[in-house]
Amino acid sequence: MSIHLNKYFSITDNLVSSLEQAKLWFSDPMIFNDPYDCNLFLYIENNRDVISEHFTKLNNHFKQRASAGIVGARFLPEEQLQQRINYLVENQVELKKIADQQVQTHINTCGVCCFSKRDDILLMWSHYADKHKGVCLKFEMERDHDFFYLPYWVSYPEIFPQFNYLRETNKIYDGKTSGLMQHLIATKSNDWSYEEEVRVVKEEVHGPYRGLIEFKRPALVEVIFGYKTNGNDIEAIKETVRKRGYSVNLFKMELRRDDFGLAKIPI
Repeated sequence: MSIHLNKYFSITDNLVSSLEQAKLWFSDPMIFNDPYDCNLFLYIENNRDVISEHFTKLNNHFKQRASAGIVGARFLPEEQLQQRINYLVENQVELKKIADQQVQTHINTCGVCCFSKRDDILLMWSHYADKHKGVCLKFEMERDHDFFYLPYWVSYPEIFPQFNYLRETNKIYDGKTSGLMQHLIATKSNDWSYEEEVRVVKEEVHGPYRGLIEFKRPALVEVIFGYKTNGNDIEAIKETVRKRGYSVNLFKMELRRDDFGLAKIPI
């Protein structure tokens, strides 16, 4: 079954530019409007074995980078490493500071583009599509695996999550699956659950990771207009997608008469 992701837009120059260039904007996650977004507090375990394992693996990681000739990859000799570990076991404030710095490194090398699982969410049309006067673009992930390579389905726990940072990071060094990025990038307060958000993440190591990043035009499969979108805007967007070689289905939302919902009508 095909997986679709939906992106709500107001009709602005940014939308027109995205359609003309076949590009979407990947943001710095630290500028999002939720103060807890990408800013969850971490549980740092005061356990000598876990701390030792973490910083030994981290040191080995930098040692391998140095052996590969990567500039700036610094590691500690074994004696200094053990001294450092002993110091951090006894100094939790310093340990927490280092963990926070590591988290910032993860986040600072990511760009995020936000989507929704659904195209008919009243509040999304209100908040992100100019009070139902904008559009929603629907993408089919399978048509552009490179662009949609790293999606995260946002979770909305009702209870503040306790995340064991050192243990989860150690899994990464072992080549195992870790919940680190899910926790850092895609965990939000339950207050935001109405968005049903999915985040596509680009990382620095994979090339361009922020700003406008190109998608394959066949991945855009629908353009959906809000129920208040005016006729001139509809005709202008239709002309843009035609000129730029998209093959999309066009719809317009209408208010349902039997519930508080939206009906998608072909146009």
